[in-house]
Amino acid sequence: MERGRRSSPEAEYVVETGDDAVCVSDPKGQRCEIPWAELEAVDIVTTSGGPYLADYWYELRSSRAVCHVPMGATNDDALAERLRKLPGWSFEQEIAAASSVEDQRFTCWKRPSLVNDPLP
Repeated sequence: MERGRRSSPEAEYVVETGDDAVCVSDPKGQRCEIPWAELEAVDIVTTSGGPYLADYWYELRSSRAVCHVPMGATNDDALAERLRKLPGWSFEQEIAAASSVEDQRFTCWKRPSLVNDPLP
């Protein structure tokens, strides 16, 4: 760490993006892993809690897990790059999320086979 520079709490989350899966470790050491083949949806969740709380999160969902990654997490840039390559990624939703200062959810991607599925 550079002198005089502090690490953010968000940086204590660590993201690993491999060929087969994404894995997130939180500051308490709990891990959440989703194989890319099982990823069903990606939302960006914004909150009004900033600057005191993380106010921009990726929410990755599968049928078995939900992983939360705050903006500023270690390696979040690699995750963002990978997510933006998903077919049908909504850059419009991502841009809207980036300018939000309210509690909102922006769906940036859904697995194509799930888009037209009826709600339960």
